[in-house]
Amino acid sequence: MYSDLLEPRSLIITCEACKQVNRFKAKNEEEVERIFNNFRCEKNCDRAYYSYITIGQLSLSDLHQTVAEAVEIV
Repeated sequence: MYSDLLEPRSLIITCEACKQVNRFKAKNEEEVERIFNNFRCEKNCDRAYYSYITIGQLSLSDLHQTVAEAVEIV
């Protein structure tokens, strides 16, 4: 529900095998997916060892709208 309100700003990809950590800027969820899908660590480890986290910002105007709609439903 709230994932639609999150505007990605940063993407952190970690390779658990070689411990490489990379940070990227991402404008939206599609860019996050594109960067992650194209990512390869320096040692070219198996992709099964990759993990990522996105850091973003909530759109408060959209959050207020969602809360208002939820209150109307109840």
